[in-house]
Amino acid sequence: MAQYRYSDARLRQTLIVATGLTVMVCFLTWMLLTAASEPHTVIWTSATGFVFFAFMSLATLIRWLRRETVVAILPTGLFDARWQSDPVTWERIREVVLRRMENEIRLDVYLWRGQEPGKVAELHASRERTPDHSIDTTALEGDAAEMAQSIARYAVVRVEA
Repeated sequence: MAQYRYSDARLRQTLIVATGLTVMVCFLTWMLLTAASEPHTVIWTSATGFVFFAFMSLATLIRWLRRETVVAILPTGLFDARWQSDPVTWERIREVVLRRMENEIRLDVYLWRGQEPGKVAELHASRERTPDHSIDTTALEGDAAEMAQSIARYAVVRVEA
């Protein structure tokens, strides 16, 4: 059983970006308030920076602090907490497609239509349809290739460039 949580490196990157954007917003706020001769420029600038940083990073920090399993590859199925609360059984998964787009690697999950797997109508279904779920691996700790290998024990994994 493989379990994946949110990545510490990705959290640091998000916080660095949020801090940089907060500094820029604070500077612009300070410039505008100074030009308008506002007597409480420092207070308003600090409040603006605090609110902006909270909106930019609070959700990310809360998810990271929980340290819950986000994606789990179980013998019974594939679990993604961002998708649904119960694992999807391997019988319902038609295939998983590993896609690389620039620096982002995604695992697209395609399910069988209907409850019973292997329906004749699904054997020649168009591969152009949208996936039932996409697992974004950039925010998770662990390697996408390792995830694909773990999934390949239970379901069909196809690699696309």
